[in-house]
Amino acid sequence: MNILKKHSYLIVLLLLTFGCRSCDTVESTKIAQSEIYQDYNIEASPGSTVVSATFRVGGGTGTTVDLDAPSRVDHNGKEMTENSRTMLVGTYYSFSSGDFVGHHEFTYTNGEGRLFKNVIDLEPIQPILVPPTIGNQKVIVMLSRAVREDESLETSIFSETQPPAPDTNVNANRQGNTGSSETRYSVDLNQNLNSNRTAIEIDPGKLNGFIPGGAMLQIKVMRNGDLQQKAAAGGAMRYTYTSGAYNVNVLPASKKGVK
Repeated sequence: MNILKKHSYLIVLLLLTFGCRSCDTVESTKIAQSEIYQDYNIEASPGSTVVSATFRVGGGTGTTVDLDAPSRVDHNGKEMTENSRTMLVGTYYSFSSGDFVGHHEFTYTNGEGRLFKNVIDLEPIQPILVPPTIGNQKVIVMLSRAVREDESLETSIFSETQPPAPDTNVNANRQGNTGSSETRYSVDLNQNLNSNRTAIEIDPGKLNGFIPGGAMLQIKVMRNGDLQQKAAAGGAMRYTYTSGAYNVNVLPASKKGVK
């Protein structure tokens, strides 16, 4: 047992040493400015917006960079808040709001005084005309706008029934011997768009094993894109918009498939 504990300790140590390279930080004055990689991320919902900017050397998973004057990064004309390196997170810059913010203009000034401007415009998207009941036939849920070709979509349904504790439901996540689906309290339908990307389609077969009763339907739209202005090291910007949650009632399995 002591040998196992030693091995476990060594594995954790190796993960912390080699797996957290991106948590390290270097001062921007100590590296070539052309080697700084820009990374912008937006997480938004109807009632909140969280924005982060991270600068790295060594690519998208490299060491984070602490911007020293004259280097800085502004978001919509205001300097972003610096968050210092911790054991698990490197240096990054942030902005948050209790409201939805759709326009995001990042202005990064490097140590040579050169400006890089990158803009993301995020348009909200919500399910509309959500049917109160699903599970007996294919359901079409219209969207408030089309999902763009450079965006991806996830549709999730979460039961309002609390799942049992793991030790009281050992087989909850396993396929039964009879071939029936496992009991599920959540399901991700992924890119279930119609052909013109204006609605989501919910096939009752995708809900096999889902516990009947009250549930919540929610969509998430994501986009990963390139920068408009970048140094030789490159960069990326992305956003995720999570809709509000909508009440639905999932029919019992015995009624599914009925036309």
